[in-house]
Amino acid sequence: VVFDSEAADNRLVKRVMGIPGDVVAMRNNRLFINGKAAKYQGMSEHVYTEQLGDQSRQIQILPVANSFSSFDPVTVPVGHLLVLGDNRNNSADSRYYGFVPVSEVSGRATQIIASMDPENFYIPRGDRFLKTL
Repeated sequence: VVFDSEAADNRLVKRVMGIPGDVVAMRNNRLFINGKAAKYQGMSEHVYTEQLGDQSRQIQILPVANSFSSFDPVTVPVGHLLVLGDNRNNSADSRYYGFVPVSEVSGRATQIIASMDPENFYIPRGDRFLKTL
């Protein structure tokens, strides 16, 4: 979703991982939603496919000092969302700013406009330009 975060004082784009009533936890970058563990498959050195049920997404897990790679189970409150970035260890998301009020959501991201490769001097990744999410 796209939202204007009052807590971050910025417009952010993040993936909704928990809706009201969901119980979400993370242990060593492994996500659990309502007691079900996501499955992970390595694609390259730091890129993984994360799958939970019929939903899958690519995430990046870079070794970053002081990352929030684990948190105890939390229940998403009414009127809020739990959001995470796809660059898990380098993302200002619900682990930093807390739950996102639904009232701050302004839309849904549908395409990647541009993507830079941090492992290759931030050269644009041509295979991701205008890719549908």
